[in-house]
Amino acid sequence: MDVSDAGLKLIAEFEGFSPTLYDDPVGHCTIGYGFLVHLGNCDGRADEAPYLNGITEAQGRAMLTEKVQPYAAAVERLSKPLTQHQFDALTSLCYNIGQKGYERSSVRTAINAGGDVCAELRKYVRGTDGKTYPGLVRRREAECAMFKSIEEEDEMWKRFNGVANFFTGKLLPAGPDGVMQLAVDFPGLPACKAVDLDVYLAPDSVGCLVFKDGDGHFAGKVTPQAPHQVIRVVPDAARSVRFAVDGASARTETVGALGYLA
Repeated sequence: MDVSDAGLKLIAEFEGFSPTLYDDPVGHCTIGYGFLVHLGNCDGRADEAPYLNGITEAQGRAMLTEKVQPYAAAVERLSKPLTQHQFDALTSLCYNIGQKGYERSSVRTAINAGGDVCAELRKYVRGTDGKTYPGLVRRREAECAMFKSIEEEDEMWKRFNGVANFFTGKLLPAGPDGVMQLAVDFPGLPACKAVDLDVYLAPDSVGCLVFKDGDGHFAGKVTPQAPHQVIRVVPDAARSVRFAVDGASARTETVGALGYLA
């Protein structure tokens, strides 16, 4: 995936632009939109030579577009499939806290294990000195808002209403992964890159229902405490997704399809 213009704009807004060399808050020589020239203060060393006369804002944006690529690649590699808005928001975070920071972060855990992403984002508001910075608070809120954006304008995303009759009232015991065949369980649903499942768990369930992508990666979980969830899953080439029961058993009321990515 590539960071969108909206994602780059978000990063640029909070990084701020400097046309000349400066020492960042932790004392490293920087220019443009947070581009690290070298570690340590600006002191005239050879690395600074290309920037001694400063840069234009257009040059800064070009540098940002190039510099953000490895951070975007890390987000894509370390995360389950994301929407464009989610990807942009998490790339902004990764650019801010570093690739290793993102890999170790509770935000990444929440993404891949079905947690509250915004709640975890709001924990990353302190600098290396341990102080809470208002700018980081604002950035995390902006990233949260972008993460939760709905891409209604995306012409590739289509609406679909249907019920998987196989799962209506179905009692699912614990055991090996089961398989949901989209073409069978959702008659009329065309081939798609992803589908939003609308899941209702029955009140008598004593376990959780876990959905997985076609390749077996975690997609989301429905629990007795949170019995209604919309879970986005990515099918495999055979148009199937997986599910498993975490606990003794789980009974579904219904599992429907709200929409799909063509």
